[in-house]
Amino acid sequence: MYIGFPKLLLENRPQRIEELQMNAQKELNCVNRKINIAITRITNPYGRPNILAEFIAGQLKNRVSF
Repeated sequence: MYIGFPKLLLENRPQRIEELQMNAQKELNCVNRKINIAITRITNPYGRPNILAEFIAGQLKNRVSF
């Protein structure tokens, strides 16, 4: 998993990682398998167009003024 802002996910690290792992197992229908999650930090997240688009979409969704 590539993440641009690891602080958002890793603040309560064990709880959030476990929650992410459980949600991924439910979505992928992994009943008898365990999913290992490896997190890689992106050094310049605003330099990636897809991450920037997700950020702007989130801002518009939350109606943040520019």
